[in-house]
Amino acid sequence: MNKLLLLLLCATVLMALSLAFWGDESATSEYRGPHASLSLREVLRLLLSEEQRRGVLEEEGAAVMLRIQDRQDIAARVIARRMTLQEAAACYRSLNAEHSKLREEMLLAAFPGASEEEKLFRQVIVWVSNALSDDPDRQAVEMARLEAEMNQRFAHKDKSSFTPESSPIDSTPP
Repeated sequence: MNKLLLLLLCATVLMALSLAFWGDESATSEYRGPHASLSLREVLRLLLSEEQRRGVLEEEGAAVMLRIQDRQDIAARVIARRMTLQEAAACYRSLNAEHSKLREEMLLAAFPGASEEEKLFRQVIVWVSNALSDDPDRQAVEMARLEAEMNQRFAHKDKSSFTPESSPIDSTPP
C-alpha cells in the first residue's frame, strides 16, 4: 500500500513537473529535457518499471548480505573447530548454488584446484583467513591446520602450498 502511495505521489510530481517544463511554450526549443520525446504515459511506464527494478535489486541485495553472513558464520565455526573444512566446503557449495550456474562457475574459477571440492576448500580457507586478518599469529596457525587438512584430503603430486594471498581475489572473498 505504501509503495502504491509513493508511486502515485511520484507520478503526480512528475506530471506536474513535465507539464510545467514541457508544456510551457516559452521554454527554449534548444533543450526540453532528456525525455522530451516521451509521452507522459511512457514516462509513467518508465517510472513504474524503475520502481519494480528497485524492488528486485533490494531483494537481491538482501539475499547477498544473508549469504555473506552465512559464509562468515561458517568460517567462525571452522575457526572454533566446530566444523571441519570438508563440512564447511559442503555448506559453501550450497551457498554457491543459490547463484545462477554461470555465477557459481565464475566463483569457483577464482580458486585453484583439480576439482570442485578442492576449489571449495580453498574458498573456505580464504574466508577463514579474512576472518582472522586482525590476528596474524592465529591466522598462521589456522592456515597451517587447514592446509594440512586439505592436503590430507587431496593427495596431489604437486604439493605447492596455496595461500589466500596467492588467490586472484586476494582479500575480497566471494
